[in-house]
Amino acid sequence: MELILAGLCFLALWIWGKYCDREKPWQKMYREAGQDFMDNKITADEYLDRTSKAFRLQHGIREDKKE
Repeated sequence: MELILAGLCFLALWIWGKYCDREKPWQKMYREAGQDFMDNKITADEYLDRTSKAFRLQHGIREDKKE
């Protein structure tokens, strides 16, 4: 019984590590924007644009259509 329980725990941890702990697209956007800003590759305005896009993606907010 204990062996079966240990096997199920191992399986659950393996699945969590393989599928649930991946970097989300918005996390990558935040990381890349921060790194580019720290390396002086982009301006503060570009940094704010990129992080606001990541924020909208993270929270499921659709882009506003400009008229």
